[in-house]
Amino acid sequence: MIKSGLTGTVSIGNVSVPVSFEADGTYSATFFSFTGSVASNGDIVELSFVSQDGIKVLYRAELTAKQIADQLADDIDVNFIKDEGPPIAVAVATPIAVQIGESVTFDGSGSTDDIGIVSYSWVIDGVAVAVAESTTTHTFDKAGSYTATLIVKDKAENEAVATIAVSVGGFGFAGLVREADGKILESDDSVLVQVTHLSTETKVVGTLRNGRYMAVYGLDQSEDIRVGDQFEIRALDVNGLPVSETVVHILAPKEYQGNAVELLDITTDRTSTYAITGRIFDVDVQPIVGAVVSVKTPLGVQTVVTDELASYSFTFSDYLTNPSRGEEILLNVNIPDGMSRRLVVIAFEEPMRSVVANSLPILLGGLAINTVKHRDFIDRLVSHIIAETEIGKTLGRGTGDLLDFVQKSPELRSDMIQLIEGLLPGGLLPNQVVLRPELPLVFEQAESLVLENFGNGLYPYSVTDMGLGTRDENPTLAVVGDKLDLYLVVPGSEATNVEFSLTGAQGSTVTAQKIIEGVSMPHTFQLEEQLGVTFLPAWPGLRKGSQQVFNSVKLKYAVEDLSVSDANSLSPVDYARESILQPRVIADQVVWETVVEIKPAKTYYYYYQVELSNPLVLSLGGKKINVSNWALPDPRNLQIEDRNLIEKLVTREFQLAVAPMLDSMVSSVFSGGRGGMSIAPNQRQKLTSILTATALPLMNDILQTLDPKVSSMFVTPKLSTSQSLWVATFDLANNIDGDYQLSASVYNTDGDLVDRIGGKKISLDRLSPSADLGVSAGQNSRVYRAGNGTYVATALPVAKGEDPLAILNLNLQHNPINDADLTGYIYQIIRYHDDVSSQTAEFWTGVPTSPDTDYTGASQIIGGLLGGLLAPGQLGVLGQQPVTATPPHQIAFMIRNGQADSALMTGEFGVRAVGVDPVLNIGSRVPPTRLSIVPAAADMARV
Repeated sequence: MIKSGLTGTVSIGNVSVPVSFEADGTYSATFFSFTGSVASNGDIVELSFVSQDGIKVLYRAELTAKQIADQLADDIDVNFIKDEGPPIAVAVATPIAVQIGESVTFDGSGSTDDIGIVSYSWVIDGVAVAVAESTTTHTFDKAGSYTATLIVKDKAENEAVATIAVSVGGFGFAGLVREADGKILESDDSVLVQVTHLSTETKVVGTLRNGRYMAVYGLDQSEDIRVGDQFEIRALDVNGLPVSETVVHILAPKEYQGNAVELLDITTDRTSTYAITGRIFDVDVQPIVGAVVSVKTPLGVQTVVTDELASYSFTFSDYLTNPSRGEEILLNVNIPDGMSRRLVVIAFEEPMRSVVANSLPILLGGLAINTVKHRDFIDRLVSHIIAETEIGKTLGRGTGDLLDFVQKSPELRSDMIQLIEGLLPGGLLPNQVVLRPELPLVFEQAESLVLENFGNGLYPYSVTDMGLGTRDENPTLAVVGDKLDLYLVVPGSEATNVEFSLTGAQGSTVTAQKIIEGVSMPHTFQLEEQLGVTFLPAWPGLRKGSQQVFNSVKLKYAVEDLSVSDANSLSPVDYARESILQPRVIADQVVWETVVEIKPAKTYYYYYQVELSNPLVLSLGGKKINVSNWALPDPRNLQIEDRNLIEKLVTREFQLAVAPMLDSMVSSVFSGGRGGMSIAPNQRQKLTSILTATALPLMNDILQTLDPKVSSMFVTPKLSTSQSLWVATFDLANNIDGDYQLSASVYNTDGDLVDRIGGKKISLDRLSPSADLGVSAGQNSRVYRAGNGTYVATALPVAKGEDPLAILNLNLQHNPINDADLTGYIYQIIRYHDDVSSQTAEFWTGVPTSPDTDYTGASQIIGGLLGGLLAPGQLGVLGQQPVTATPPHQIAFMIRNGQADSALMTGEFGVRAVGVDPVLNIGSRVPPTRLSIVPAAADMARV
């Protein structure tokens, strides 16, 4: 027992009573209260004093219900242990050297004391950290040396201190990420922040914690960072797609010294939750109860019914799929008694929408693609190519399973198209196939459009996508022709007038024609020469003084009722109808056109027969072929129909020969991999031989019948007693290229606007890249420009043993025109002759290039665009035509090869750079640069 005479304190809550200890170790304390109970069940009583050995003691006990009821706690006995001294503090940090943004674990569990440690606390970088146990974790967001202090206490409140040093390196970028409405991002797992050091193209990605990100360059990477360097910062979703604007930050001296940058907040384009609310009214602006409103989201369809206040509400609650700022959200409103309306909400601009039921549900035709006709040809062709591979046989040749596999494998489709296009002679496959197998099915909201292009030239405008392996999910719709045919289907009989309007680069309005039973509608068919030549088996030259590649053009077409064409797409079609096209000069190109009266509810199949101004003499399969006429589908119409061309072209012999070469790649794709196609030269030669043997009779048949085996097609809308049909044509020949908005307005007999479709974004793009070509001296060559503008060049004599290779440099002479969306320049050459008969046999081929330079990669970039140009069968000994896709646009023109005793390529030539953009505008009308290559001979004079 403790000695008598020691004093202490007993406390309950904030009330303390002094006590003294008797000789037998007992003590007592009495608490009084005049206003209520002194204590309650579970209250803590504390006893504190200093023992005879100088030990500080604090003892706590919880009062029981019995003690409270008896108003007596006579059994609180305390046993005391003698304290031999203060604890020993041991601090450990793991690891002791980290980079910015990495975590360090501080551990004090190695600390000891004879009567036991009761508390641990840490002070890290001057900030106290409360911990329940001996360890804690801390993340440093700045570089430097830091000290962590550990404080431990035992039961007698004796304490000890230990310190540990930590080194933090690297270079960090930090900041907050906010949602579109300004609040800090709630879902850290939904967003990453990417920082790009522009001078080194080094990227680092930072994850988020409580809406704050930290992106750190490691010690090695930070050595390349300097004051004034530029960094791009943007937020990405988990799929790597941007969800914010890109911000450029220039590193300041103070930031450089501190090895850290605190950036401004990044605002993403969406929110964790987004709501759309509104009300539905009838024609008398009275609320409608029971209207069904639905919205389609990536997670499914949400449907609500308006309540007693006619209100509706939708909530989007998945950050990754929620609407982004400016995105169009389509609402379908179905009103009792059959009235319906489609409504577009712009995210974050129109959160509340009220709908008046007297609006008419109207549909627009001419701004989409017939999905079946566009994809069917491509998918059947690829399925036929891989039919004898192991996967093809497993899935079943010619079955829906194999076709389904192809449809779900876009990279496989693209690879197969490139393979077949690279083996075939030019002019057999339509450009629409090799252009881009992955063209989107619809360019605008499908709910407000008829899936039909009405014969219009429509392309997705995405510069990054043409052959570069990337994909733009929201390409702009490019109108690439000189006219735009549209129609509007208006339910009911209220409409008496319809107007189409284009606003933007140059506004225009046309009044639509109402089509009734028995009335036809005029339709303009157009063929551009510059694009038409790419469908020929070779690119012809021009007659001297002529501006036209074609001498004449004839439209051949057939008409079927929709019921017939829907029943059997491979039924024979009689192209008995025809119309002669007339040339028209628009801007810098010749456009052939004719007007044909067409009728509703029909399918129109058509192609063009062209007579060449300069007949071609080609060598194919060892035979000479004279081509003065050719047949080709519409280069601008992406809806194509073949008549068993696939079966005739890809024979079983070809399938069996190609299957072993493709097995590995197709199996890899089927298993979820990327695959990869590698065909040896001897194998490629075998495939080319098989296809050439097949293609030769096909080409002869085309020459004899002028039937291309592939035709273009479009469908005209049906007439109905419950709706009216309105048709209009925009003549765009005088419109300037640029961005436009298309709208259609419907009026009643009083001239009141009763409905409107607006906001259809299109881009008019018909101008092709172009540039003059210059010639300069390269290795072992000399060149000068004569007074008439002709370049005169020669190769220098070389001594025995020296490299005889001689090249000229062909380069763009001035800033190119219209190449903001350039895909590439094709470099072509043609030989000039004095006699007409020799000249007519010449056609444009690729410029022969130095063996030291490889233009194959550039050719592949636009190889998909120009199938007819890059086929080895048409180019003969010159091989693929060289292409440059990025500045500086220059190639090495080989005029003498590097073999001993090689001859100089002499004669009169024309050379040109043909510009191509992603929507197949081709600048082939640039006047060629005249080049005369002559033997080296000194001029001599007697003085």
